[in-house]
Amino acid sequence: MVPSHTNQIVTALHRLNNGDARQSDSVAMNEWQYYRFDITVGGSYLMVEALELNTTGNIWLYVNQAAPPTLSDYDYSNTKLDTANHVIYFPVRASTTPQMFFIGVYGSPISQRGDPIPYAIVAYSPQL
Repeated sequence: MVPSHTNQIVTALHRLNNGDARQSDSVAMNEWQYYRFDITVGGSYLMVEALELNTTGNIWLYVNQAAPPTLSDYDYSNTKLDTANHVIYFPVRASTTPQMFFIGVYGSPISQRGDPIPYAIVAYSPQL
């Protein structure tokens, strides 16, 4: 278990490898799936993409550097309701040490589905 920066406890933290998509993850309404992504020295930007496989607008995507994101504490988000493809893209400051980012996929509280929402997710950061 990973303590987060709030009172919640993150029970599962999946690792994303650079450019390797996870194809069969799912999240329930009002629940989180968390990922960790490390940028090696020389990364220029971070792109995270989550694609809903059978729905549109039922997952929300968040990225935070300090700790796993929450609905109120995050660095970047994509909560669009009119698309199945959720993308976050931002530049990363050059660093001489690896940088750790936390990615959260949240099952939208306004989802009409009762079943877990299937999606694919990938993170990518090219070296300079």
